[in-house]
Amino acid sequence: MAIPCSPDLRWRLVRVAQGLEAPDLLVRGGRVWNAFTGEVTEADVAVCADRIARVGPWDGPVGEGTAVLDARGLAVVPGYIEPHTHPWPFHNPLALAEAAVCRGTTTLVYDNLLLYLALGPDRFAELAGAQSRAALGRVFWVARIASQSWFPEEAEVFGEEPIRRLLDRPEVLCTGEMTRWTDFLRPDRAPRLLGRIEDARARGKFADGHTAGASSRRLPALAAAGIRSCHEAITAEEALERLRQGLWVLLRNSSLREDLEALLPVLDQTAFHDRITLTTDGAKAHQIVR
Repeated sequence: MAIPCSPDLRWRLVRVAQGLEAPDLLVRGGRVWNAFTGEVTEADVAVCADRIARVGPWDGPVGEGTAVLDARGLAVVPGYIEPHTHPWPFHNPLALAEAAVCRGTTTLVYDNLLLYLALGPDRFAELAGAQSRAALGRVFWVARIASQSWFPEEAEVFGEEPIRRLLDRPEVLCTGEMTRWTDFLRPDRAPRLLGRIEDARARGKFADGHTAGASSRRLPALAAAGIRSCHEAITAEEALERLRQGLWVLLRNSSLREDLEALLPVLDQTAFHDRITLTTDGAKAHQIVR
């Protein structure tokens, strides 16, 4: 996913990266973790607007409007990403983003189910756009293609056109978790669901997953259906099984389940960690504070 950057801002980044122009923010002397190499080095970080222009020794200008932060003795890391969360335990979904950004998580991906069912597709779309614009930090959404439990009007409520309209929105990243994953294996329900996944793929988006309890025989079928991630592994072996099927694995530790201790051994069972991330899933306020 590419976040738009205006040509004017891009030119400023080019100038600041060369040390020819003062940055808006200069973080001095921190121990910087490089997400590309895994190295930790002492460096300065020059920032323009909401973009990092340069990481390394800074000997360029420092303007009157440059905010300078002394980070000596501190760790400097990219903002964390919460890839799968439910804002329902909070009175206002923005409250979760505000609590998270103060603790280093600058991007969150929200589930939409309850708001979508309560508001309908059009009013939910208005709310999602407004909240994403207003959030402190970045807030994105997933679009559910079915409810937690089947109901007679489900095919209409989660119909082709309303889901396509949501997927066309820039703040909607993918289809949401399908908790009733066995529907992907049913000839009477699978075609509609597979159609929505293909709608997402046609827009360069993907399908979030929920494969709790899926056997080694059914996991390949869910991967073949287009599911690309799962946060429901509760043991290291389950996490490894999902990695073997090409799924992104979200290691969960939350108010729902505190599984991280049992999941962490998967890091020793594979040398490839670039498809593994962390999630709080449905954390309550007290856990965010902790």
